[in-house]
Amino acid sequence: MVVSILGHTPCSFIYHARQCLRLDEDPIENKWRRLDQASINVCSAAYCFATTGIWWYGLVALVWKLNHAIDIWRPTSDATKRRTHIFLGALLYLLPIAFVDVARFYNALGLLVAGCACFALNKRFCRGYGSALFHISMAPYHAVILDHIAFS
Repeated sequence: MVVSILGHTPCSFIYHARQCLRLDEDPIENKWRRLDQASINVCSAAYCFATTGIWWYGLVALVWKLNHAIDIWRPTSDATKRRTHIFLGALLYLLPIAFVDVARFYNALGLLVAGCACFALNKRFCRGYGSALFHISMAPYHAVILDHIAFS
């Protein structure tokens, strides 16, 4: 799981740094965001293996999530479809936690939903800080998942 986080971090950093510097014409429809989201899809497959320890589950998730990562680059891809694929990937690695520890599952899911809400309600309620609040919520979210892995 840590390796996948380290693999995703450069993609995320480049995209977010470019947004801070306003280097892209469109903050949503650009290749750097697509790269960031493609890496999230691939990383979720690694999380599937990490939360279960079952190699074939990770392999099946990798095949499915690679399809989503490739789909991101197609002209028919839109922001809603990409976000849905990412959320489904999160459910794919969170659901196995529910079979072992329901409280951890709901804790992680609650943090994910709260972070997604900040992102979704960015302009209306978060005064432009929705993405930052989402990323901050990912620290305790990942702590819950790592706690599950360490104690399972």
